[in-house]
Parts: sequence; structure tokens; C-alpha cells
Amino acid sequence: NSKGDFLPHYQSIKHIGKLLKYINTKLSRTHKLNDITIGLYLPYYQTETMSNNWQMQMQSEMINNFFDGMCRGLRIAGYSFNIIDLQKISEEELFTIEHLWVFSLEWMDSETQTKLINYLENNGNLLLNPDVPDKDLLNNPETILKDYLKIDLRNKHRENIVYDGLEIFQGRENRALITTEKVDVIAVGLNSKNIYGIQKLIKTNKVIILSASLNHLFDYTIELIDKLMKRFSIDKIIEISPVDIIEVHRFNDLDEGF
Repeated sequence: NSKGDFLPHYQSIKHIGKLLKYINTKLSRTHKLNDITIGLYLPYYQTETMSNNWQMQMQSEMINNFFDGMCRGLRIAGYSFNIIDLQKISEEELFTIEHLWVFSLEWMDSETQTKLINYLENNGNLLLNPDVPDKDLLNNPETILKDYLKIDLRNKHRENIVYDGLEIFQGRENRALITTEKVDVIAVGLNSKNIYGIQKLIKTNKVIILSASLNHLFDYTIELIDKLMKRFSIDKIIEISPVDIIEVHRFNDLDEGF
């Protein structure tokens, strides 16, 4: 401060300085290692021109099911991830991603839906959550991805779901899934026969559809995320205890890293 006394946050800044001095140029020479990639569809985030009702709905979805849902869930469960822009990424780059978790709502343009279909056709593994798009951004029917996945969607219901033996609280109304194909049912309504989650194969690639909120309200979110990642055969880069310690691993082709 103005008297030359150290303020409470001085030690934190000092620690960061020591860390950066130790890491040195390795920070710029390395890249982050990720367990999974998240696909973000930016129109869900760009709400400035939307009407009040749409704006409130989109903001609620982003806060509860993206930031406080899938992103927080993955981090507290100890998984590293990167985020890509689904519209901007080239298909060539997209096809290099082994596992892709797409934050998807009811609305998505046909070009992006087609890109996801092409991803599956080129050996990608896809998780769609918390919904499956069947409309374009003007709220007109656009079912190319839904038709490719051979599923249909019922009207929205609000009920808790059971996923792999875990009862998951739902503050969100979700659309139940309908399919005539042989699939692995992974989530159902607590007190109904509604299906909210399936896993299926397209060629040799895994597709998981989970029509449910993963908002982090309770600690069972960690177990839920672990179960989802095991379905993709994803192991954490490193196990750390306690699990909620945040770690980042960076390496390069010269096996330099930290």
C-alpha cells in the first residue's frame, strides 16, 4: 500500500511469480493436454439481439447447463478439456478430435448439424447434451441430425432421471427420446418409462445422447461425469486426491512439460 506494507494478496502474487520463473519458456513451448473437447455453438451465447424471453432462456441454459453444468462437472471430476467453436472449426481439424461433447439445445443451423454428421462419419465419438437440435435459428423445423441419428423427441417433461443407478435431480424440462433401433438405454424417468439417455454405435463410433441437465448441485455429479467418461473409454491424464484439486498438464513433441 502507500505505506509500503504488504497487502494480503501479496503472497499469492509472489507464489505465481515463482511459478512462472520456474516454468520459464516452457509455458509458450508446450500445449495443454485434454481428455475431451467441448463443442460450443456461439449463437446460444450471443443473445444481444434476441427478444426478452429467448434471451432469458438462453442465458439460463448457458449458466445452469454449460458453465455450471458440463464445464464445472468435468473440472471438479478431474478432467481437462478444451473448447472449440463449432461454426468456425474446419472439418479437417474437427476430424482430428477423438471425443467431442457438444452443448446442444433445440436450435442449430443445418450447416452445423451437417458438420456433426460428417464428424461421426469420419470416426468421431459424440455426446449431445442437454438436448438434440430439431429446429433452425428461426425456430423452423431442421431435423437433419435427428433423422441421421434415427431418433424422435416427445414433449417436455420435468422429472428426476435415473442414470446408471444414480438419481439425478432435474430443475429443467427435458424432452424424452424415442427410437425404434436397438440401443443401450442409459437414463430413464424416475417414475415413468420415459427415455432420456441412450448410447448407440454408428459404424464403430459411440454416440451418447443425454436429454437432461447436469447442473452441479450435488456431489454425485462427480460420479455421473466419471460414468459418462467411462462410456467413452476416457481415463484421466492423471489421478489427484482430493479430486477437486484443479490441475493442468502441458507437454510438447520434445517431451518437455509440467
